[in-house]
Amino acid sequence: MRLLAVAIIAVLVAVFTLQNTQAVTVTLVAWRIAEVPLAAVALSAFALGAALVGVPLWIARWRLRRIARWRLRSRLRARETPPAPGPPAAPSRRPGAGNS
Repeated sequence: MRLLAVAIIAVLVAVFTLQNTQAVTVTLVAWRIAEVPLAAVALSAFALGAALVGVPLWIARWRLRRIARWRLRSRLRARETPPAPGPPAAPSRRPGAGNS
């Protein structure tokens, strides 16, 4: 499903790029860039947005995986360690078993 969404977005971006080739002027605060193709501006904005959203999400996912891995390892270690030796078991006395 994720691959299908990526393919659809890629096709839409390609169509947008091919249809918008006119030159535009980009102004940001004190900077001014003249005669830049509109498709380049849009692709740059898309890439910057993906990076600004994707990197923090990737870091959060990495942290969650690390925590889950640590918890799983601690559970496995708890299951692998033998139980602590307790007091010796007392012999059982059953009635009628010849204990006179």
